[in-house]
Amino acid sequence: MNASQFDTSQLKGLGIKPLASLKAHWRLSFIIVTALLFMAAPVVWFKGAPVYVTSATVQVAPRYMKNIKDDNELDFQSNSQYRQFVEHQVRSVARYDIVERAIKTLGDKANPLRLPKESERRTIERLQERLVIRPVPDTYLMQISMASDSKDGVADVVNTIVDTYLNQM
Repeated sequence: MNASQFDTSQLKGLGIKPLASLKAHWRLSFIIVTALLFMAAPVVWFKGAPVYVTSATVQVAPRYMKNIKDDNELDFQSNSQYRQFVEHQVRSVARYDIVERAIKTLGDKANPLRLPKESERRTIERLQERLVIRPVPDTYLMQISMASDSKDGVADVVNTIVDTYLNQM
């Protein structure tokens, strides 16, 4: 029989039915899942490593307060102007001067973050790279996060950077 003489009407009832297949072969499915779990557990146990993440959320005010010099509030006329303002704030958190002041404020608490024989400038640049700062979509918030293999000092660093940012800005 060649391909032109093949009757496709016989295949209409055939199809992939995973639930029916699992129900029909439940013992085999159970054995496969159990074997995979037993093989994966040692890999996860020896290769897995904990990651500590610290986050801070900051509200970005959409208006400046009235001041003595100008008796009016700064009001953003469009959503795109406000988004530009938020992006400016996001980029400002990890500025060199803010991270530098935060490290100096931390003092000895910043020692676990320094690598051996690493200069202060390189420590600050490395922390700038490790900080993840992003606006939270459709809110007035931005989130500052940092991940580390060690839990020592991560929360102090993020909190001090946020505090320094708020005081300076």
